[in-house]
Amino acid sequence: MTGAGKVIYSLLNVAAINELIGNRIYPVVAPNNASTFPCCVYEIDSTDQVNHKDRLNIQADGSKGRRLDIVTVTIYSSAFEYSEAEQLENEVRKAFDGFRGEIEGVCVDGVMLQNSSDTYNYELEVFEK
Repeated sequence: MTGAGKVIYSLLNVAAINELIGNRIYPVVAPNNASTFPCCVYEIDSTDQVNHKDRLNIQADGSKGRRLDIVTVTIYSSAFEYSEAEQLENEVRKAFDGFRGEIEGVCVDGVMLQNSSDTYNYELEVFEK
């Protein structure tokens, strides 16, 4: 699991979210069966590396470097009932929006919500937020 993947999973794997979905947190795609939902699915859409003169990070290989990764992520909060998807989305938002800190050795400078939408997945017959 990448550094970004570790951070995303850790932020999703908290008590308030686990109460709603158990351990049904999936990267990229969820299993296609009825016991999958409700769940969260996350996708890393892009990772842009930015060199920044004020950042001095220790890289994975132990070398020093100046690097900042800007990671764009999509998280789907999916459930059979709209109200469940909405409640799950609210808890995901609480866990992520404004987070700053370190998770499993990965420094997170900040997390911000860019947008949100409501959809219905006709193939899986679930609401997604």
